[in-house]
Amino acid sequence: MSHRKDYPIDVLKAIEPFLKRDETFIKRVVSQHSQYLIRYHDIEKPAFYFEISSYDTSQNPIHFVIKYCPSSTKSLTESRLSLTAEHFNGQFEGWLKLLREYENLLGPHDTEEEIAQKQAEKEFFDIIAPIDENDRQSYFTFEQQVLLDQYLDYIIKELESVKTESNREIIENIQIDVRKLQEMQTELNKGTVLKMLAAALAKTKKVSIKFAQKIFSKLIEETINGLINCAVKQIGGIS
Repeated sequence: MSHRKDYPIDVLKAIEPFLKRDETFIKRVVSQHSQYLIRYHDIEKPAFYFEISSYDTSQNPIHFVIKYCPSSTKSLTESRLSLTAEHFNGQFEGWLKLLREYENLLGPHDTEEEIAQKQAEKEFFDIIAPIDENDRQSYFTFEQQVLLDQYLDYIIKELESVKTESNREIIENIQIDVRKLQEMQTELNKGTVLKMLAAALAKTKKVSIKFAQKIFSKLIEETINGLINCAVKQIGGIS
């Protein structure tokens, strides 16, 4: 495996901001044999990717070859460009914007259940997420992370208390999502954590509306205690 000292310092400085990006729908793939510097792909569809492939130090400033797919809102083809470090951040953000649009759109083959889940996720996220985009990119404090961990424990226990043979699959599926968030929350920014939380909250509606309301009401209590620094736009009204 390549070591950081195998690369010039200016190259490392250029790619460092891309080593950790907190989005629930992408994953960074580490190259074992130096096929590329950095590569992210869409978790749902790995053929959608962004890659910093190579660099050329003979040019001043250093040029990097980047490849990404999809190339635009009109095409699913790959694009390949040679850019300086100050410019490929814009390309990366543009690629992320495309994938975010996919996350928020419905497809012709989505089932009614999938459509309802996406709408519920958006409903919960709009309620609990910070309004300020910069705040979404910041991280929870250690105290907030502890509060969130306790709240997630509460969800798991409450799910267990209502588990039956008929809803076992739904309950265990939500518990898996909640435990995953517990494991990952210290590494993710607020926006990503809350998006994963919103997805779990949305699934609690499959248990029952009353159960979802109970879980959400507990979150409001934790919000008051300082878990989420955002203006909760509504407290009731889970439909």
